[in-house]
Amino acid sequence: MPSWKTPTPEQIEHAISLLARPEQRRYFFDKLQNPEWLEPLNQRGFFSTPPAPIYDNTKGTVQFPPWPALQYLARMATIPEAQDAVLRIVLNIPETENIIVHGALAEIATKLPAPMAAQFVPRVAQWLKVSYPYYGVLPMHLGTLLKHLATNGQTDAATALARVTLAITKDEDAQAQYIVGVMYDNAFGVSQDNKEAIKWYRLAADQGYAPAQSDLGVAYAQGHGVPKNDVEAVNWYRKAADHGLADAQSNLGQMYYLGHGIPKNDVEAVNWFRKAADHGFAAAQANLGVMYRDGQGVPKNDVEAVNWFRKAADQGFADAQSKLGQMYHEGQGVPHNDVEAINWFRKAADQGLALAQFNLAVMYRDGQGVPKNDVEALSWLRKAADQGSAQAQSSLGDAGNSWADIPVWKEASGAILVNSASRCKRALLGYGVPIRQEFRTDQTGL
Repeated sequence: MPSWKTPTPEQIEHAISLLARPEQRRYFFDKLQNPEWLEPLNQRGFFSTPPAPIYDNTKGTVQFPPWPALQYLARMATIPEAQDAVLRIVLNIPETENIIVHGALAEIATKLPAPMAAQFVPRVAQWLKVSYPYYGVLPMHLGTLLKHLATNGQTDAATALARVTLAITKDEDAQAQYIVGVMYDNAFGVSQDNKEAIKWYRLAADQGYAPAQSDLGVAYAQGHGVPKNDVEAVNWYRKAADHGLADAQSNLGQMYYLGHGIPKNDVEAVNWFRKAADHGFAAAQANLGVMYRDGQGVPKNDVEAVNWFRKAADQGFADAQSKLGQMYHEGQGVPHNDVEAINWFRKAADQGLALAQFNLAVMYRDGQGVPKNDVEALSWLRKAADQGSAQAQSSLGDAGNSWADIPVWKEASGAILVNSASRCKRALLGYGVPIRQEFRTDQTGL
């Protein structure tokens, strides 16, 4: 690989000496682009110990820590010269019950040539047998892998994967039934079919399988494959929430907050947000931050709001990152600090959050936390406008006029995250139970 510079032993040892803290490792592996680091890091054990789930028996919760090293391997899997090394490293990673690691390994398989990817199939059965009943983004990547194998000459491997993933070994196998429902719901290796998805979800849900119960709640809340029925949505959310499923607890909190299918009750909303937040569920942590910030269901407490926003923001949750930036800009719950505000706005903006992109544009326009830069301001403004931000679109139309007088876009009181989409059409936020839906915020602000 002549285009890549081989690191010297001194450079390797110096880099490793700086990786003591999790955030340092996360940053290092997020930025590393050089495949010549594969072997030195492998020899030093950076790919040999997947993080185990963290169980809290007192709370009855489990968290699934991310493994930043796999982000680097996924990028290297796209470089032809590095693929042999990536395959060898990945196939030697020990088995784990961490569902985030499973999803990341399946994603790596989809990036490798099909003959290499076929070597992952024997491991899939073990991944699906994980005792804790959450699959994260694994079904999504397995559907992609199935298509990759089938269309690139690996018929036997594709058939074996389909049998492992789709086969119902016995009528009471709720986990298998649920996986089939997810695949029909999201067209993972099969044709998309809402009614077929609902059929399989219901089979699993009727056996008390919490993820299927929660997905039925989503379906009824949206009218997705069934007539829209908020009362029925609440019924299924509650069943799953009572089993301790964090995303269902968060969804139930939102139904209480919105008064959908149940009388509006902010105290109950806070109760369910807190249960999900204590599981490490980022969307609920962000919502709990909003409730503390606005004094809804709890006494107003900006310090506590910042605490919950930060927990979600540290997981990479864009909406919480934007909210935390706003708190720094306003000096709410933390000392006013526009440099920190810029830092958090940028993290959210880089993930495509229009509100953060707009606020970043304003900060560049006014030189708040960064040197004044009209070119950067206009660039971020256009990104927000391209996503349909009415405020950004209006500002572009009035550039040089009212745009000059528009302050950082402050979110309206009570801007709670609202669920949309079905399971697996969402990001898995690396820490805590899997996020079940995509979320959107009221784009009129924080």
